Amino acid sequence: MEDILVLPTTMWGLLKQVAPTDLQGSDPALDAAHRTLLDGEPLPALAAAAAVLQSNPQDHLALVLSADGFTACGKRLEALELLQRAVAFRPHSPAFQLLPGQLLLSLGRAEEAQLFFERGLTLLLTTEGSDALGGELQLCLRERLVQSLLAQNQLDKAWIQLEPLLDIHHELSGTAAEILMKLGRPEQALPLARRHCDMAGTPAAAQLLARCHFRLGDQAAYAGVLCTTSAHHPEDGNLSALASQAIFDQANSQCTVHAGWQMLERGLAAVGQSAELSFLEARQLLLDGCYEKGWIAYQARLQLSNHQLQAPCSYAWQGESPAGRSIVVVAEQGVGDVLLFARFLPALTREAGTVYLLAEPRLTTLLRLSYPDVVVLEQQELAHVLAGDRALWIPLASLPMRYGTTVSAIASGAHGDQLRLQPNLVQLWSERLLIEPRQHLRIGVSLTAGSPSQEYQQRKRSVDAAMVLGPLDQIGAIVIDLQHRDRLHESTTKSLQLLRFEGVTRDLNHLCALISKLDLMISSDQTNVFLAGMLGVPTLAVVPPNPHFMFGREGSLTPWFNSLRIVRAPRWADWDGAREIYCSVLRGMLSGT
Repeated sequence: MEDILVLPTTMWGLLKQVAPTDLQGSDPALDAAHRTLLDGEPLPALAAAAAVLQSNPQDHLALVLSADGFTACGKRLEALELLQRAVAFRPHSPAFQLLPGQLLLSLGRAEEAQLFFERGLTLLLTTEGSDALGGELQLCLRERLVQSLLAQNQLDKAWIQLEPLLDIHHELSGTAAEILMKLGRPEQALPLARRHCDMAGTPAAAQLLARCHFRLGDQAAYAGVLCTTSAHHPEDGNLSALASQAIFDQANSQCTVHAGWQMLERGLAAVGQSAELSFLEARQLLLDGCYEKGWIAYQARLQLSNHQLQAPCSYAWQGESPAGRSIVVVAEQGVGDVLLFARFLPALTREAGTVYLLAEPRLTTLLRLSYPDVVVLEQQELAHVLAGDRALWIPLASLPMRYGTTVSAIASGAHGDQLRLQPNLVQLWSERLLIEPRQHLRIGVSLTAGSPSQEYQQRKRSVDAAMVLGPLDQIGAIVIDLQHRDRLHESTTKSLQLLRFEGVTRDLNHLCALISKLDLMISSDQTNVFLAGMLGVPTLAVVPPNPHFMFGREGSLTPWFNSLRIVRAPRWADWDGAREIYCSVLRGMLSGT
């Protein structure tokens, strides 16, 4: 969170702003030396302060100026020691408590800074005639105390300090809204965020207001704030991408898609080169089945700050022939995406020399079994040693530029035997699932998606369990909870038998072996859909508008997986609106039609 109060760059200037009376009677040479310091000449300022201290070692203002000089020279610890000495000579001055606290806060020592700010406030509020809430010094002390508390994640204490100031100091509304959001109180945060947005008028303030609306379950208001602000700040590519994404996510209709494309194209025209906008454009093109153009645009993901590559790829491969070359393919993104794009490895091995694949450890066993012609590695250093200096390093998700430019090319890898599993694990889970009567269907269910840090994706892709599980009551199925977070609640399963195997979702090899023995997988837009599709397990995916590009824009089928059937929510989080189609598709899959 950014500081609300913009303070001077020097401690001398800070005193001048919040407590000018503390500078009264200062040696004129010190004030002149401070101006020299501001001109970028710390050494003459240090010399002037040293001269004053030589005659009076207890001159607290000379100590402050010396601290500024040392800070300008990059010696902040020495400056801190000088400020602490100054405090010792002015123990009853609230402003002097502010100075070391401010420096400690900038050093990341929030707990120590807190003590100085609290002491300063106590001194200020016990001074006779002190205004209980007014004055720049108290505002500064309280706001810095809030910053130190937030740095320690002491949200409740931060709110207690900030709340009394809000009626007087409206500039603190944004900080207050952020705190309330973190405390899980978005209804209280909303008016403060609205006030902050009106006052600041910045994209950051608008995004805070949009998040409040989103947290309150109003996705339309969330999108509206982003779109309005994007129109006023067309140069902000990230804001345009968020606004376009919000429009695409609203509904599964031609009208919404058209509006999303309009917003996206306006953003691209205004911003030009924007990784966020170009990556969003790529995903929309791929959703529409425009593979050749879409894969080229998909290269924009490599320019994102969180590109998730396992190792850097210095050469910008554009799909040219790899014939005869040693290739290091670098895995990227999540488990589902890695396995999705791995289908193009056999085509690469038929053209290239030796193909190495650099992947994270939890994937290597599965990849080695599934792609025996590829040398799967976990260590970047070993890849350099084995592949040699002339090897071509290619990001995994760039392979479709050469091997996945048509629907037929995609569909050629849609068969359900893409993954090879350890036979002993498959046998183990086959026996484990035979504990229950065999006449019951084994249905895996996984309806939550996204990580705790991805609130938007969680809400977008996580499906209502009651809507999914209700129709299963009529068929006497055994439901196996395969959610990666948040267990299925017993109240939603009613008369269904519910099985849960602790830890299985955290072990990819066991998870795949278990899924391979299911009669049906029902899932949201997430990893388990990919795993079941690659294993050829009948899978029913319930997805939101604007899902992962693998699902396509419309229809119940995808060229990526033969065994997958898709049910689409008509609007954002409108799972009830998908109920009738879901029941129909479920009946068809259970009857084999």
